[in-house]
Amino acid sequence: MKRLPRFQPALATLFFLPFLPFSGCATLQQLGQMANLSQCRFRLASVEQTSLAGIALQDGSGPSDLGPLDLIKLQSAFSSGTLPLQCTLNLEARNPNGSPAGMSRMEWVLFMDGSRLTSGVLEKPVEIAPNGETGTFPLAVSLDLLQVLSGKTLDSMVNLASNIAGEGTRPTRITLQVKPSITVAGQTLDYPGFVTVRHDFSSN
Repeated sequence: MKRLPRFQPALATLFFLPFLPFSGCATLQQLGQMANLSQCRFRLASVEQTSLAGIALQDGSGPSDLGPLDLIKLQSAFSSGTLPLQCTLNLEARNPNGSPAGMSRMEWVLFMDGSRLTSGVLEKPVEIAPNGETGTFPLAVSLDLLQVLSGKTLDSMVNLASNIAGEGTRPTRITLQVKPSITVAGQTLDYPGFVTVRHDFSSN
């Protein structure tokens, strides 16, 4: 079974050591949770609420399942120069440590087949219980496919959106890079580097 990506504990130790002599109990707890996060394993667990130009692409809504009115709406949006795609990516982390792992916020960048699609920030503290428990990071994605995939046909964009929803017929490689951080005494401390999470969307 393919192992889930994780941060490098050695990097985390080197990063946090300079802050330890100046830290109070609460700060030490935050640093400890961030260090534990470096040992968590990550995967892209699911995709929810995928829509293209306001048309839901869930529950079997592949390209061949779109009705005439949906196709007209998509063609109209495409012709007007905008084709908004929205979805929620549920990133999951498993904590193997004997104490909680956590973070204050998380930057993320989304790629498709090596091309950057969009980026964002999860402004939500997340704590993951210890001893193999998991936590979920919901990442709200919103982008205009016509801007990031200029030159592509409407059919290819519909297939891409359907693949992300899990209903398409052509596999699409999605890569997610994430960088968590904590806030200590009003200062944001970013983890040194990104962790890469990959997932192949396919109907097979």
